Amino acid sequence: MRTRKAIVIEARDQSRLLAALERGVETGDFVDLRTRGFMYLLWDGALRPGLAVALNIEEVIKDPAASRIQVLEEGVLRSSEATQYRPRPFLISPRARDAIADYLKAARTDGWLENPKRLEGPLWISTHHRGTQQRMSQRTAMQAWHTFQQGVTGLAQEYQLDDVVTSARVEFMRRVKGSRAAEILAEHAGISSKWAGHYSDHLSSTESSAREVARDVISQLGQKKRKQG
Repeated sequence: MRTRKAIVIEARDQSRLLAALERGVETGDFVDLRTRGFMYLLWDGALRPGLAVALNIEEVIKDPAASRIQVLEEGVLRSSEATQYRPRPFLISPRARDAIADYLKAARTDGWLENPKRLEGPLWISTHHRGTQQRMSQRTAMQAWHTFQQGVTGLAQEYQLDDVVTSARVEFMRRVKGSRAAEILAEHAGISSKWAGHYSDHLSSTESSAREVARDVISQLGQKKRKQG
Protein backbone atom coordinates (compact mmCIF):
# COMPACT_ATOMS: atom_id res chain seq x y z
CA MET A 1 0.00 0.00 0.00
CA ARG A 2 1.15 3.55 -0.72
CA THR A 3 2.06 5.66 2.29
CA ARG A 4 2.56 9.37 2.91
CA LYS A 5 3.92 11.49 5.73
CA ALA A 6 2.01 10.87 8.96
CA ILE A 7 -0.58 13.46 9.98
CA VAL A 8 -2.71 14.17 13.05
CA ILE A 9 -6.20 12.70 12.77
CA GLU A 10 -8.93 15.34 12.95
CA ALA A 11 -10.61 15.43 16.37
CA ARG A 12 -14.05 14.60 14.98
CA ASP A 13 -12.64 11.65 13.07
CA GLN A 14 -10.84 10.37 16.15
CA SER A 15 -14.19 10.30 17.95
CA ARG A 16 -15.83 8.47 15.03
CA LEU A 17 -13.03 5.90 14.83
CA LEU A 18 -12.94 5.23 18.56
CA ALA A 19 -16.72 4.80 18.69
CA ALA A 20 -16.58 2.38 15.76
CA LEU A 21 -13.85 0.33 17.44
CA GLU A 22 -16.19 -0.37 20.35
CA ARG A 23 -18.58 -2.12 17.98
CA GLY A 24 -16.08 -4.97 17.95
CA VAL A 25 -17.24 -5.89 21.45
CA GLU A 26 -20.84 -6.05 20.28
CA THR A 27 -20.15 -8.28 17.29
CA GLY A 28 -17.70 -10.59 19.09
CA ASP A 29 -16.04 -11.11 15.71
CA PHE A 30 -12.40 -12.23 15.99
CA VAL A 31 -11.08 -9.77 13.38
CA ASP A 32 -13.09 -6.89 14.90
CA LEU A 33 -11.67 -7.67 18.35
CA ARG A 34 -8.16 -7.98 16.93
CA THR A 35 -8.46 -4.61 15.18
CA ARG A 36 -9.81 -3.02 18.37
CA GLY A 37 -6.97 -4.35 20.53
CA PHE A 38 -4.26 -3.52 17.99
CA MET A 39 -5.51 0.02 17.36
CA TYR A 40 -5.93 0.85 21.05
CA LEU A 41 -2.34 -0.27 21.57
CA LEU A 42 -1.19 2.08 18.81
CA TRP A 43 -3.36 4.84 20.32
CA ASP A 44 -1.24 4.61 23.48
CA GLY A 45 1.57 6.13 21.41
CA ALA A 46 4.36 3.93 22.77
CA LEU A 47 4.75 1.58 19.81
CA ARG A 48 4.94 1.96 16.05
CA PRO A 49 3.05 -0.64 13.97
CA GLY A 50 6.12 -2.78 13.25
CA LEU A 51 6.96 -3.20 16.94
CA ALA A 52 3.32 -3.82 17.85
CA VAL A 53 3.04 -6.58 15.24
CA ALA A 54 6.19 -8.25 16.61
CA LEU A 55 4.82 -8.64 20.15
CA ASN A 56 4.35 -12.04 21.74
CA ILE A 57 1.53 -12.79 24.16
CA GLU A 58 3.87 -13.54 27.08
CA GLU A 59 5.28 -10.01 26.80
CA VAL A 60 1.96 -8.42 27.72
CA ILE A 61 0.21 -10.82 30.12
CA LYS A 62 0.93 -11.66 33.75
CA ASP A 63 0.68 -15.46 33.68
CA PRO A 64 0.54 -17.45 30.40
CA ALA A 65 -0.74 -20.53 32.22
CA ALA A 66 -3.56 -18.82 34.16
CA SER A 67 -7.18 -19.36 33.17
CA ARG A 68 -7.93 -15.67 33.82
CA ILE A 69 -6.29 -13.36 31.28
CA GLN A 70 -4.61 -10.43 33.01
CA VAL A 71 -2.88 -7.92 30.74
CA LEU A 72 0.03 -6.06 32.31
CA GLU A 73 0.14 -2.31 32.90
CA GLU A 74 3.70 -2.41 31.59
CA GLY A 75 4.69 -4.76 28.80
CA VAL A 76 8.25 -5.52 27.76
CA LEU A 77 9.50 -5.71 24.19
CA ARG A 78 12.04 -8.48 23.83
CA SER A 79 15.59 -7.58 22.82
CA SER A 80 15.97 -6.97 19.08
CA GLU A 81 17.68 -4.69 16.60
CA ALA A 82 14.70 -2.31 16.84
CA THR A 83 15.24 -1.96 20.61
CA GLN A 84 19.04 -1.70 20.26
CA TYR A 85 19.31 -5.25 21.62
CA ARG A 86 17.89 -4.35 25.01
CA PRO A 87 14.50 -5.23 26.51
CA ARG A 88 12.25 -2.18 26.37
CA PRO A 89 9.34 -1.65 28.77
CA PHE A 90 6.25 0.20 27.56
CA LEU A 91 3.03 1.30 29.25
CA ILE A 92 -0.36 -0.09 28.26
CA SER A 93 -3.50 1.97 28.91
CA PRO A 94 -6.55 0.52 30.69
CA ARG A 95 -8.64 0.54 27.50
CA ALA A 96 -5.88 -1.25 25.56
CA ARG A 97 -5.52 -3.83 28.34
CA ASP A 98 -9.25 -4.52 28.29
CA ALA A 99 -9.32 -4.76 24.50
CA ILE A 100 -6.34 -7.14 24.38
CA ALA A 101 -7.93 -9.33 27.06
CA ASP A 102 -11.23 -9.46 25.10
CA TYR A 103 -9.32 -10.38 21.94
CA LEU A 104 -7.29 -13.13 23.65
CA LYS A 105 -10.43 -14.62 25.20
CA ALA A 106 -11.93 -14.92 21.71
CA ALA A 107 -8.68 -16.32 20.33
CA ARG A 108 -8.63 -19.03 22.99
CA THR A 109 -12.35 -19.85 22.88
CA ASP A 110 -12.65 -19.89 19.08
CA GLY A 111 -9.59 -22.07 18.44
CA TRP A 112 -7.13 -19.54 17.05
CA LEU A 113 -4.34 -20.43 19.49
CA GLU A 114 -1.94 -23.29 18.88
CA ASN A 115 -2.11 -24.22 22.58
CA PRO A 116 -5.18 -22.75 24.33
CA LYS A 117 -3.91 -23.97 27.71
CA ARG A 118 -0.86 -21.71 27.60
CA LEU A 119 -0.94 -18.17 26.23
CA GLU A 120 2.32 -17.63 24.38
CA GLY A 121 3.62 -17.01 20.88
CA PRO A 122 2.52 -14.27 18.43
CA LEU A 123 0.05 -11.84 20.00
CA TRP A 124 -1.60 -10.70 16.77
CA ILE A 125 -2.73 -13.77 14.88
CA SER A 126 -3.32 -14.18 11.16
CA THR A 127 -6.69 -15.59 10.11
CA HIS A 128 -4.96 -18.05 7.77
CA HIS A 129 -4.96 -21.66 9.01
CA ARG A 130 -6.88 -21.44 12.27
CA GLY A 131 -5.09 -23.10 15.18
CA THR A 132 -1.56 -22.67 13.83
CA GLN A 133 -1.21 -19.19 15.38
CA GLN A 134 0.71 -17.57 12.55
CA ARG A 135 1.80 -13.99 13.17
CA MET A 136 -0.21 -11.25 11.48
CA SER A 137 1.98 -9.26 9.09
CA GLN A 138 2.21 -5.48 9.11
CA ARG A 139 0.68 -5.49 5.64
CA THR A 140 -2.31 -7.42 6.97
CA ALA A 141 -2.62 -4.90 9.82
CA MET A 142 -2.68 -2.09 7.27
CA GLN A 143 -5.32 -3.88 5.19
CA ALA A 144 -7.47 -4.58 8.25
CA TRP A 145 -7.33 -0.88 9.20
CA HIS A 146 -8.28 0.08 5.64
CA THR A 147 -11.25 -2.32 5.67
CA PHE A 148 -12.34 -1.11 9.09
CA GLN A 149 -12.42 2.54 7.97
CA GLN A 150 -14.64 1.68 5.03
CA GLY A 151 -17.35 0.92 7.58
CA VAL A 152 -17.00 4.26 9.38
CA THR A 153 -19.17 7.02 7.93
CA GLY A 154 -18.30 10.70 7.89
CA LEU A 155 -14.48 10.50 7.90
CA ALA A 156 -12.73 13.44 6.26
CA GLN A 157 -10.22 11.05 4.69
CA GLU A 158 -8.68 7.62 5.13
CA TYR A 159 -5.95 7.42 7.77
CA GLN A 160 -2.81 5.33 8.01
CA LEU A 161 -1.58 3.35 11.00
CA ASP A 162 1.20 5.88 11.56
CA ASP A 163 -1.41 8.65 11.72
CA VAL A 164 -2.82 6.95 14.81
CA VAL A 165 0.62 6.83 16.46
CA THR A 166 1.36 10.46 15.55
CA SER A 167 -2.03 11.60 16.87
CA ALA A 168 -1.46 9.69 20.11
CA ARG A 169 2.00 11.17 20.65
CA VAL A 170 0.84 14.71 19.96
CA GLU A 171 -2.01 14.26 22.43
CA PHE A 172 0.45 12.80 24.94
CA MET A 173 2.62 15.92 24.69
CA ARG A 174 -0.42 18.19 24.96
CA ARG A 175 -1.46 16.53 28.20
CA VAL A 176 2.04 16.50 29.71
CA LYS A 177 2.72 20.16 28.85
CA GLY A 178 5.73 22.03 30.20
CA SER A 179 9.38 22.01 29.22
CA ARG A 180 9.79 18.27 29.90
CA ALA A 181 7.07 17.13 27.48
CA ALA A 182 9.52 15.98 24.80
CA GLU A 183 11.72 14.23 27.37
CA ILE A 184 8.76 12.33 28.85
CA LEU A 185 7.41 11.38 25.42
CA ALA A 186 10.88 10.14 24.45
CA GLU A 187 10.91 7.84 27.47
CA HIS A 188 7.35 6.66 26.80
CA ALA A 189 7.88 5.96 23.09
CA GLY A 190 11.51 4.81 23.18
CA ILE A 191 12.68 7.57 20.84
CA SER A 192 15.25 10.35 21.11
CA SER A 193 14.30 13.64 22.76
CA LYS A 194 15.16 15.40 19.52
CA TRP A 195 12.76 13.21 17.57
CA ALA A 196 10.10 13.58 20.25
CA GLY A 197 10.41 17.35 19.88
CA HIS A 198 9.16 17.10 16.29
CA TYR A 199 5.71 16.17 17.58
CA SER A 200 5.41 19.58 19.24
CA ASP A 201 5.13 21.07 15.74
CA HIS A 202 1.56 19.70 15.62
CA LEU A 203 0.47 21.10 18.97
CA SER A 204 -0.85 24.48 17.85
CA SER A 205 -3.09 22.88 15.25
CA THR A 206 -4.65 20.54 17.82
CA GLU A 207 -5.14 23.05 20.62
CA SER A 208 -6.79 25.84 18.65
CA SER A 209 -8.75 26.12 15.44
CA ALA A 210 -7.39 28.20 12.57
CA ARG A 211 -10.02 30.88 13.30
CA GLU A 212 -8.99 31.07 16.97
CA VAL A 213 -5.33 31.46 16.02
CA ALA A 214 -6.21 34.12 13.46
CA ARG A 215 -8.31 35.99 16.05
CA ASP A 216 -5.38 36.02 18.47
CA VAL A 217 -3.01 37.32 15.79
CA ILE A 218 -5.41 40.06 14.69
CA SER A 219 -5.95 41.07 18.29
CA GLN A 220 -2.20 41.44 18.84
CA LEU A 221 -1.80 43.46 15.66
CA GLY A 222 -4.55 45.81 16.80
CA GLN A 223 -2.84 46.38 20.14
CA LYS A 224 0.43 47.27 18.42
CA LYS A 225 -1.35 49.70 16.13
CA ARG A 226 -2.99 51.51 19.08
CA LYS A 227 0.34 51.80 20.89
CA GLN A 228 2.05 53.25 17.83
CA GLY A 229 -0.77 55.79 17.36
